[in-house]
Amino acid sequence: MPIDLIVAIENNVLIDFLGVEETVRLIQTQGGKCHGFACDLTDREAIYRVAEEVKKTVGDVNILINNAGIVFGKTLLDLPDDQIDTTFQVNILAHYWVRVLVHLSLILLE
Repeated sequence: MPIDLIVAIENNVLIDFLGVEETVRLIQTQGGKCHGFACDLTDREAIYRVAEEVKKTVGDVNILINNAGIVFGKTLLDLPDDQIDTTFQVNILAHYWVRVLVHLSLILLE
C-alpha cells in the first residue's frame, strides 16, 4: 500500500526546491503518492496559508516530520540579530506553527 508523503520546505533559507521536486518524482515513479509544498518557515502566516493548501490538496495529516533547520556556523556572540531571529524562527518557532497541519486530525482520533 503506497504511503502519502508531504514534503514541505522553507523557500528563503538556503533550501533548493529542486531537491523536493526530485523527491516527489522518485516516490511517484515507485507508485507512491507524494506532494511538495514550499513554505517560508520564518513567516507564521505563510505556514498557515500552506497548511490550508495542504489540507485542500491532501486532506488530513496524521504524521508530520519537520526536518527543517538552519545554522550559520558562528558562535552566539558572533551572530547578528537577524541571524539569531532566523535561527529561532526556523529551528524553534516553526515547529509550533506547523502544528496546524496535524491538530484537527489528532482531535478526530481522540
